[in-house]
Amino acid sequence: MNLFARAFTCTVVAVSVLLPNPCFARWHTVLEYHQGAENTIVCPANFECSVALQRGEQYSDGYTSDVGNWDPRVIYVGDHDPQPYLIFQPSQSGKHANMVIATTKHAYYFSVVSTNDHEPHYYWMDFPDERHAAMSAARAAHRSQETNHLRAVAAVPDPSYCNDYHYMGGGPDVQWRPTTVCNDGRHTYLMLQNFHTTPNDLPILYTLGSDNQEHLANYTYDAVNARYVVDGVPNTIVLVTGTSGKKLTMRIDRQLPNALTPAPSPMPGHHHHHGKSA
Repeated sequence: MNLFARAFTCTVVAVSVLLPNPCFARWHTVLEYHQGAENTIVCPANFECSVALQRGEQYSDGYTSDVGNWDPRVIYVGDHDPQPYLIFQPSQSGKHANMVIATTKHAYYFSVVSTNDHEPHYYWMDFPDERHAAMSAARAAHRSQETNHLRAVAAVPDPSYCNDYHYMGGGPDVQWRPTTVCNDGRHTYLMLQNFHTTPNDLPILYTLGSDNQEHLANYTYDAVNARYVVDGVPNTIVLVTGTSGKKLTMRIDRQLPNALTPAPSPMPGHHHHHGKSA
């Protein structure tokens, strides 16, 4: 038998009320939920008492050994992700019963006792086992992310081995304009400024072939370090973003040894020679 067919939604509005009122109650007692364990609920006769269940769960079914004395029902507070409350009002003091409440997430076991005092009791369910499990899962996920990050960083070639910084570049003054370009003989690195978030308009990289045509470069973008890693040492790299109607292009040329002018001054704090951008 469904004991709580009279469930309704309680919307909190700015009105003057006298406690007890399940929509405006102050919670005096926190009860811990442990699967299969029973909690004791004390409520004075002729007063409404309430138990706040877990937000988001829905009532499924319920049972009590004394329906007539306890008059249990469920209400929901809030329109979005409502908070369910178990409400009951014993009609006689000195009564004891057991109550089972089934929801979409939990099975609650209560031992309910009615008294002859004159202060309603309000309860709030806490879920320490689920909270600890969630924290453990979050820590495990974080450790996994750290491990994957270390593996990814270890797999990305390191530009500290660069031995050639002779590049000249020209193009628009945009957020993704490289600050440094170099190569280590196997890979070419385009270092960008450090972003708080990765820009949505990061360019696509092309190389200029012997046929003077642009070919899609074989590269990866290392978002952690804000840099492109291009396979090989192409003489010309073209960065392109936007559409045909609003395209931005930047060309970066490697200065071959036989075309070198006196080496440019190194950037502050770096011991290698850097090419300057036009």
